[in-house]
Amino acid sequence: MLKFSFFNSFSLQLKEIGHDHFKSQQGTIWVGANPILELIELKNQINKLLKELNLLPERHPNLKVFLGHYYKVHADRLLEYLMNHFLFQTPFFTATKCSLLLIKTTTKRTFMEVIEEYEAASPATGED
Repeated sequence: MLKFSFFNSFSLQLKEIGHDHFKSQQGTIWVGANPILELIELKNQINKLLKELNLLPERHPNLKVFLGHYYKVHADRLLEYLMNHFLFQTPFFTATKCSLLLIKTTTKRTFMEVIEEYEAASPATGED
């Protein structure tokens, strides 16, 4: 199990829907995250811990949030969805929790199991 004790909260914005196509009419839909230093550092720390456990880190260089898996979706329908949601973006929000997920993919579905949840470190208030 990972020994990742805490991280500092940070603000981020999600924007631009995209997809990774794996096989014929199959892949994942995701939304990108703006590449802020705190998020990049957190990803690098997690990837280092995964390597120490001989687990494969996330290979994709872009920061993204997995939204779902599609199966047997016609290319025209997928293109229409992506075009209709291309300009998607959230307001800025503060990330205060993260989860370690175990993802299992079958030919028809993707299952995600929460292994552990982590809370952001409380900011120092200067009061004792």
